[in-house]
Amino acid sequence: MSVDTFVDTDVVLFDWDGTLVDTGDLLLSCWHQMSEIVLGYPFPVTDEDRRYWLSMRAAESFPKLGDTPEKVEQLFVEFERAYFELAPGRVSQRPGARALLESLRAQGRRTGLVTSKTRVRVGVDMRESGLIDLFDIVLASEDVQAGKPDPEGILLALEHMNATKDRSVYIGDMSVDIEAGKAAGIRTIALANGIGGHEALVAAQPDLIVHDLDEVARALGFTTTS
Repeated sequence: MSVDTFVDTDVVLFDWDGTLVDTGDLLLSCWHQMSEIVLGYPFPVTDEDRRYWLSMRAAESFPKLGDTPEKVEQLFVEFERAYFELAPGRVSQRPGARALLESLRAQGRRTGLVTSKTRVRVGVDMRESGLIDLFDIVLASEDVQAGKPDPEGILLALEHMNATKDRSVYIGDMSVDIEAGKAAGIRTIALANGIGGHEALVAAQPDLIVHDLDEVARALGFTTTS
């Protein structure tokens, strides 16, 4: 698909972690601290496990790890505690994120955030990164029944924004982001800069693969300075 395909985009929906903010080390530290306390060992360790487990909502991943309701609840509690403890100073904007969002809004294009993260942790990230008040809609984990790759969150955002699918795009760094966007019937852009792995992104067949947000800006028809 030609880059020019995206110039007519009116609604730009984003994933959050790894796409607009850099939280990879923070999330892994929280997982390790939580698993040490609840499970007795650090997890995940391998790159493959990181890609699998960190791509899911906590509501989906923690029940797979805990063998009792009490242990699942403890996983939630310990992860949230670790996040609030470790987040200060460890959430940063991806290069070009603010410039991209501000440029889109200055052009009258609408922006939305569709993330698998809980709303309270998104709030922490926004304050830490400074990427606040830059979205027309923010949909978090609690707003949907099914997480990505299910398209529910994206479809809900499009509905609330009264958006036209053929003039909308979803941008993310994981294969589940691309799968969700395609299932929702909109165009997709994959950022090959996260833990998702280039091969997995290629296999998901996004409409465009880029390596940074400046390339996203160019695909949308303008240039930013990071």
